Amino acid sequence: MKSLIVKNNEAKEGIMGYEKNKPNKYFNVALEKLFFDSTISYPYDADNNATIAKVYPYSNENIADVYAGMDLRGKRVLTVGSSGDQLFEFVCKGCRAVVLIDANILSQPFIELKIAAIKNLSMFEFMDYLTKENIFKHRYYWKVCNDLSPKSREFWDNAMLEYEPKIRETIVNNMVHNNFAINDRKFVNYLKSMTVYETLRNNLSSCKINFINSAFNDFDKKSRGKYDLIVLSNISDYIETNNFFSTVDSLGKSRLNDGGKMQVYYAFLEIPRYTGGFVDSLKESFGIQCGNVSGMEKKSINALRDRSLVGDNVKATTILLDKEFFDTYTFVGTKEYQLEN
Repeated sequence: MKSLIVKNNEAKEGIMGYEKNKPNKYFNVALEKLFFDSTISYPYDADNNATIAKVYPYSNENIADVYAGMDLRGKRVLTVGSSGDQLFEFVCKGCRAVVLIDANILSQPFIELKIAAIKNLSMFEFMDYLTKENIFKHRYYWKVCNDLSPKSREFWDNAMLEYEPKIRETIVNNMVHNNFAINDRKFVNYLKSMTVYETLRNNLSSCKINFINSAFNDFDKKSRGKYDLIVLSNISDYIETNNFFSTVDSLGKSRLNDGGKMQVYYAFLEIPRYTGGFVDSLKESFGIQCGNVSGMEKKSINALRDRSLVGDNVKATTILLDKEFFDTYTFVGTKEYQLEN
């Protein structure tokens, strides 16, 4: 399928608006791949280790409970992009600035669409819009599209205007996990009540939000400035141990403010061998021989997950490291890493 996209009074003809071997920076290459390829995840930019992968429509982490005891008013936060729900929780809590960082280039246009929808739709309209059936409905899109950044606007305009409904359905299937299903609305704090939703909407206007596309290994290099909280969700599940902890160390030393914290671990089930294994890896990677880990907090929370899947009152565990930890310890790597280096 060919399209004609006019920018700066110059027409450029090509598949999905870009010339072959010259993908433009406005996500058109990603949109084309969503149409032609159902692969869940594959490289996009080898130089930056960026990927194109399915996005999560909503978080399945109990974000509100994890950070319930933190006063984040006026604070600066660096968080994974993912579904955007981490961002929304921190906006609700009054953060002055949130930087989202993610290797998946589809995170930004998807999260921006959610932001625009929250700004312009009621809570019930939002829930109706963010569904497989209605995501391409013009009656909603024209209400929200003016609040998209130019590059995200181009992405969604192309998706909306270039394709027949059947093809748009293919794009959605290849882009979003679980067909927009919410496992349990208790996870999605801003959809619990109109009051929380309106707080989020109001706070969005005063919170500075930025997006960074980056592989995990480059988080420190690409995330400018310092932060009061850094949130890594369950990235540790997907990154090799030494790569994970070396990046955690560089982030903690150069990007955390005094008194700041970094969330480094989230286990969806409180199974001691998983959490214990992570703590053992952490101690080994930072050369901690015995005893407690200075500055480390471990907090068990009610995960409130879908009971049909995991049963009642299942616990989850999150681990946060504070600035004191990084002032005290330095990454040395596992024994295997030390032998190789």
